[in-house]
This record gives sequence, C-alpha cells and structure tokens, in this order.
Amino acid sequence: MTSTMDTPQDKSNLWAAIFQETDLVSKLMNSKWNTANFEFDLKQFGETKLSVRKAVPLGTNFLSDVFNVTVIVNNNQSYEAFVKVLPSEASRAAACFTASYYEREAVMYQEWLPQMSTIRLNKGLNNTDIPLNVANPYYLNLVISKEGNSYENDTVYVLENFKSRGFQMIFAASTVEGLDLNHARLAARTYANYHALSIANYRQHKKTDGTVELSEPCQVFLKSIYYIHPVGVYRSLVIPHYSNVLRHFHHPEAAEWLNALDLETVFDLKMKLNAGTLSCVLHGDAWTNNILYRYENDKSEQPIEIAMVDWQYAAVGHPMMDVLFYLLSATSSQMRQQYLDQLLLDYFTTLKLALRKLDIDLDSEGYSFDQFKIETKQYAIWAMCTIFFMLPIILDPAKATGHALKDKKQPDNSEERILEENLDEEGTKKEWASLFEADSVIKNSLLSERLVGLILDVKKMTTN
Repeated sequence: MTSTMDTPQDKSNLWAAIFQETDLVSKLMNSKWNTANFEFDLKQFGETKLSVRKAVPLGTNFLSDVFNVTVIVNNNQSYEAFVKVLPSEASRAAACFTASYYEREAVMYQEWLPQMSTIRLNKGLNNTDIPLNVANPYYLNLVISKEGNSYENDTVYVLENFKSRGFQMIFAASTVEGLDLNHARLAARTYANYHALSIANYRQHKKTDGTVELSEPCQVFLKSIYYIHPVGVYRSLVIPHYSNVLRHFHHPEAAEWLNALDLETVFDLKMKLNAGTLSCVLHGDAWTNNILYRYENDKSEQPIEIAMVDWQYAAVGHPMMDVLFYLLSATSSQMRQQYLDQLLLDYFTTLKLALRKLDIDLDSEGYSFDQFKIETKQYAIWAMCTIFFMLPIILDPAKATGHALKDKKQPDNSEERILEENLDEEGTKKEWASLFEADSVIKNSLLSERLVGLILDVKKMTTN
C-alpha cells in the first residue's frame, strides 16, 4: 500500500473496499443518528476509521439519504466523500426506480459527462475556456433486483466532496430572500457553459437524416422524469389551492389564467424531447441545493465559481428548463423585474461564445436571440409549475419535513416488497396536499409573496 492515495483510481479502490467488505450501506440506510463513528479492518488498507454525518436536513433531499463521510486509514491519511444510499422509505425508493433516477445519475457520471470533457479536450480547450465543475465519482454501485422491479439495498454512490475544493451551498439568507445579481449571473453563465458542452455532445449522436440516436444507457434520458403523472396532481391539488391564494391577494385575473393553463401541453414529453436547435441533456434539477458556490475567501460574499451536483433528473430537453427553474425559484420578483432580461441575454451571449469555441455557430444556423426569447416563453410555465413544488420546501421548514410518499401497508411477514405495492399514488397525493394548502400558504408571508410574484411574473412573461 502506498503512503498516500492521490489519484482518483486510488481513492476509488479505497471506497470500493469499504463498501464491498463491510455492512456500511446497511448502517447508513437504517441510521437514526446525525453523526456516527465506525471502525473496520480492510484487507488492503488495514485498520480504517470512519466518521459519518448526515449531509442535509430531513426532507430537503428526496431521492437519497446522503452523508458526508471521512475515512482515516492506518497511514493517518484522511479522505472525504459524499455518499448517497437509497432512501429509507420504501415508497421513495419505488419512486426512484419508476423514474430511473439512479440510472440517470450513473449514466451521467459514467458516460455523458466524460464525453463532454472529451469534446472540450479534443477542441484544445480546458476548464478555463469552458468551465464545468462536477464531482469525481469514486464508486458507483447500482444494483437492480433479479426480478427487475426494484433497486437492491446494496446500491450506493460515492462522490467527491466539493467542500474539499472550497465549494458550499449558498448562504441560508440568500435562499430565503432570493439571490443577488452576482450569484444569479454566475449561475446563468455556468448553465450556459454546461449546456454548450451538452449540446455539442448531443449533436455527436445525430445520424445523417438529422435524427438523434443515443447509446442504450443514454436512452434513459428520453424517459419521463415523473413517477406519478403530473397533470392530475396539478389539477386536483396545486392549481385549486394556488388560485385561492391569488384571489385572497386580489389577483382574480391571475387566478383565472392559472386555472385555464393547458397542463397536457405543459407536461408533454414529446415537446420536451423535440426542443429544436438547443436540444441537449439537461441537469434537470436546477434548484439551490444543487448549485454550490465558491467564494474569494471565507468572509467574501462575492462568488467566483460554481459546481453542479445531483444528476438524478437528467433528461433531454431545452436549456431554458434548467435556467428558468433556477432563476425563477431562487430570485425575488423585484429582482426579476429589474434584471431577468439582462440575465437571459447574459446566458445567451455566454452560450453562443462557448458553442463557437466548439465549432457551433448559432448565427450561421439562423438561430437568433429573438428565437431564443420565443422558446424561453414556451418553457416558463413548465418552470413555474415545477417551482410550485419547491418553494414551500425552500421557504417553510415544516413543509420540508412534512411531505412524504405513501407506502401501501403490507403484511409484516412479507418476504418481498413489490414495486407497484410500495407506492400508493392516491395516498401520496393526500400526503402532498399539505404542501399547497391555501390557508397555510397565506399565513406564511414570505412564501405567499414569492409564490404570487412568481405567478404574476410568468403570466406577464408568457402573455405579452
């Protein structure tokens, strides 16, 4: 054994040994603690000590239980990683399987992101030319049951912990009050650079007839990201409550507009998969927890770099689905009214420049900023609807821990939990109702202000 493990492969070997030789996954999945310490004797690495801490509060990470893990091996060298295991609730694990969330993330780390880096390298470019900060995957173990209807509990993803590079979640106050211009501009530019590389990679899969043929693993990006069809949820739960919120605050016209939305079109998968010139594989889950900022120093509030994490919603679509999801969820209405047009222009300018470096010229293809603005409007309502779920979780801690999926009850002696029996759709919808209940939204002044502002802004954006 070498005295240090400096290469990604060395670290991969360490983490593989930990999870292959121990029952650590089981300990993490059944954890009732916030911090814990373990000791193991590994064949190659000897005495190994682990310090484990839950990474985020309950309710803020829906698809996985996540942990920060520090390992000390017998040479006293310390190594850190961010570890994901299946959610302990069977219903959430069932939802993950239905929508292939773990497959999406694995394919991103194993295929799509490396291909993007190769494209950049082959053009003689580096991370300064087109920045792309993503975690190194140390150990990805995706195990599907023999019956092919669920994930096995051995499933675990071990990723680079970005804290070691100085990245951190945005300050809590900024999450509540909304991003300032510097954070929002950097986010827009970061997504533009990511999308440019993803567009270039997507086009690598084009056939001579213009159609796109993704590899078999990447075809997961063509699947719907939803484990419950969203139209019924929005019609029965979300829209009625939020329309009542609008009426309470004297916006009857906005309430009528919201009720009249063509939700079948908003959530149409075919439209999403045929996004035109800018089609690419999206990040897909562009909210504040999945964007990490790095600052000039510990006291600075000036961000200089961004890292993107959590690829479990990765799917083919239009870049504006990422950009609007982030900007509309993370900013206040006042900020958007003053700067959103500027931010969208900044995004488009950065995207064009990055694509030109990759030998893709939007001007020569006849794709203009005017066309981009038209397409932006087309995806604004989708972004708004998606944010309807996120805002209560971001701005109301009680709602963050109160929402859940519903398990169907099964006999205690059941030896096998069948996927379809794990997820009770009707029970789940009832559990979700508390997220949108009009009276609780109205009582939360910050949540109601942000929600009403979001709806009014999107209505103006799409009807003018």
